[in-house]
Amino acid sequence: MLLAPPSPTDLPAEALLARLRARRAGLELSDAAGGGPAPAEFIDWLAPRLGRALWEALRPCLEIEAMHLLLLALRHRLGGEPVPAGLLRRPWLAADLAGLIDRPGEPRQVVARLEERLSGTCPFAAGLVAGYLRQGPGWVEQQLAAGVLGQALDRARAPAVRMTVRFLVDVRNLLAVLRHRRWQLRIPPPLLAGGELDAGILRRAWEAADAVQLRQLAGRLGGTAPVDLEPRAVERQLLGALTVRLRRAGRDPLDVGVVVDALWRCRIAARNRALRQACGEEDGLLAVALL
Repeated sequence: MLLAPPSPTDLPAEALLARLRARRAGLELSDAAGGGPAPAEFIDWLAPRLGRALWEALRPCLEIEAMHLLLLALRHRLGGEPVPAGLLRRPWLAADLAGLIDRPGEPRQVVARLEERLSGTCPFAAGLVAGYLRQGPGWVEQQLAAGVLGQALDRARAPAVRMTVRFLVDVRNLLAVLRHRRWQLRIPPPLLAGGELDAGILRRAWEAADAVQLRQLAGRLGGTAPVDLEPRAVERQLLGALTVRLRRAGRDPLDVGVVVDALWRCRIAARNRALRQACGEEDGLLAVALL
């Protein structure tokens, strides 16, 4: 399990949702100014206020964010770079995660610790060491990222949560196909089942190099068929479409969609900040990339 057990709280769910509705406008304004909390910081505030029912409903989204942090720490560690201070020392994360990465040892030992720790509750973590030795750290990242999405899909019950996870599965699948197409790879792209787009149809479109069908499939998710199948352009369109969907889902003042919408706004704000830092405010590409 990637998450710490939920904390007891006396705050009624209705009161928390009311506070979140008030905070959402602030998240949007802070993003426009280049600020605002990162998703992990937002969950730092959120997690102690979640009751058991809300925590269980949001668990798939929280586990996806937890895996995002774990993979970021792992990338630094296996790359021989210092892990950002406090990255995994969050009150809502399982207390032993940081030690798995921080303890001394060769990269293979780090991966072995992860496999041993995770495989009991995350079956997709079995075989991490063998995969690492055979294909390197990129394979480990792909295995864990795909695995947590599949597990989140199995656990998602609330409509807004399930819609979000299914959409993220579709984004991952479609981008995998488009990258394989762009790089002219002959091996089939790894695809997950459970999204809105049938994985078999996506695979056949890739096998046939059918750009027309790929545009149609991307248009089913993004609202309009993209002119350009360049992966970054399609990704931006799809993430924007999910933003629109979650804003609709967050309109019900008493639904968990309010929380998922707020968390997604933090994710997009973090993405936009990273783009600003990478491109610079004067870069002509920035306005095209920002959401």
